[in-house]
Amino acid sequence: MTAQSDGCFEAGKRTRDRLARKLRSITGRDATEVRVTRVRWSESLRWVALVLVADADAQNGRREIPLADGSQHRQIAVLIHEAFPQANWSIAQDYDVADGTLREHLVHVPAYLGGEQR
Repeated sequence: MTAQSDGCFEAGKRTRDRLARKLRSITGRDATEVRVTRVRWSESLRWVALVLVADADAQNGRREIPLADGSQHRQIAVLIHEAFPQANWSIAQDYDVADGTLREHLVHVPAYLGGEQR
C-alpha cells in the first residue's frame, strides 16, 4: 500500500484483486466503488457501507445495490478497514475498486449555500 500526503492510499495489485474478489463474494456483484463510514445508532457506533456497481442505464453509469442486512455492511467495512488501517476512519472513506485507491469522502457545499468554488 502506498500512502499519499493528501489522505489517499493506494493498494497494490494483489490487495486490489483480493478486495475485488471478497466484495464480489459478499455482494454477489462486481463493485466499482465502496463508501464506508461509522454512524451512531442508539448509543453505539456501527459501520455502514454503500456499494456501487456499473449500470449503463443509470444517469451517472453507476447505481447503488441494496445490502441485505447489517452483517454485509460490517463485513465490507472491516474488509476495507483492514486493508487500509492507516486511513482516518473517523470520517467516511471512498474506495475505488478499479484502481485500488482509498480517499476521504469529501462533501462539497454548493456555492449558493456558501461553499467555495472548486
